Amino acid sequence: MTIIEETGNSVGVRIPRIEDARLLTGAGIFVDDITRPGMLHACFVRSPYARARILDVDISEALAIAGVTAIYLAADLNSDVHEFRYTAERVADRLIRVPLAEGEVRFVGDPVALIIAADRYVAEDAAERVLIEYEPLTPVVDYETSYENTELVHSYAPCNLAGELSGRPLSELEPLFDSAAHVVEQTVHQQAHMPMPMETRGVVAEWSAAAGDMTVWTSTQAPHEVRLVCARVLGIDEHHVRVIVRDTGGGFGQKVVPQREEICIMLAARKAGATLKWIEDRQEHLMSAGMARQEHGTGRFAFDADGTLLAADLEYVQNVGATRSHLR
Repeated sequence: MTIIEETGNSVGVRIPRIEDARLLTGAGIFVDDITRPGMLHACFVRSPYARARILDVDISEALAIAGVTAIYLAADLNSDVHEFRYTAERVADRLIRVPLAEGEVRFVGDPVALIIAADRYVAEDAAERVLIEYEPLTPVVDYETSYENTELVHSYAPCNLAGELSGRPLSELEPLFDSAAHVVEQTVHQQAHMPMPMETRGVVAEWSAAAGDMTVWTSTQAPHEVRLVCARVLGIDEHHVRVIVRDTGGGFGQKVVPQREEICIMLAARKAGATLKWIEDRQEHLMSAGMARQEHGTGRFAFDADGTLLAADLEYVQNVGATRSHLR
C-alpha cells in the first residue's frame, strides 16, 4: 500500500520514487541506447560566424571519405518541408524556418550541412573536410538596440522584429499617468540562461517506404507535439508517425518542441531510405540548442492620493534568437 493510499492525501507527503534503482544501476533506456539494423549516424557542419553570407560549399573531399554515404545541403532538404510550424502558432510563422541554413548563417552553430556516415566518428571526420566559403556580415548582437539597427538579420523582418503585440492605446493611458498623484516606474532585466540536461538532444528516425510510416525515438518532453510536427513537415497523416520516448535525462523546456536538427534527421531518413541517429554533443548543445530568457520589461503604475491603482503599463522586450519580440 502506498503512502497516498494510507493517508488519502498527497499534499506535503514525501512520496518515494520508484524509478531510481533502474536508472542508477544503468538499466535506463535513452536515445543513444537505441540500435536499429543498418542504422547510420549523422553529424552537422555548423557556422563559425555569428552572421555571414554562404558563397560556396565544397563537399567533394568529404564525400570521398570511406564510410560517408551522403551529405545534404539546404538545396537537398529544405524544399522537402511540407509545413514547419508548432501547434501553438496555428498558422505558419512568417519568419520562415528552414532545416539547414540557406544563403546566410545567422548565429554561431547555425547548421549548414548534414553528414550521413557509418558511425559518428567518420561523420565528424568528414565534417572537417567540408569546405565552406563565407563572406562575414555585420552581426546584430544587442537585442535592446536591434530595433534601430540598419543591419537586418532577416530581410523580411523589418527592425529585426519577430513579433509585436499591443494592448490598450497609450493615448488613452497617458492622461491618467499625467494627472496621477503618484507614478511608480521600474525596469527589470532577466539574463539569458541555457538549460543543461544531462542527456543532450537526440533522435533516431526510421522511415518505412512500403507503409509510408515514420518511427521516431527521441529525447523530448512532448511526444505528441513531435508527432504533430513530424506529420506536418513530411506532409503525412498523424497516424503514420509513431513517437517512442523511453527515459529522458532532463529537458527544462528545451525539449518541448523538435528543433531544426530533429527536422533534418526526419527528412534525411526518408530521403536516404535508412535509419538515422543523431546525438548532440555538449559543444553543439551550448552553441545551438536554444537559450532562454534575456529580456527586460519596464512597468509603470499610476495611483491616486489614496493609493488606488488608476493605470498600468508594461513594455516588455525579449531576445528570441536572431530577432526580438515586443509586447506592450
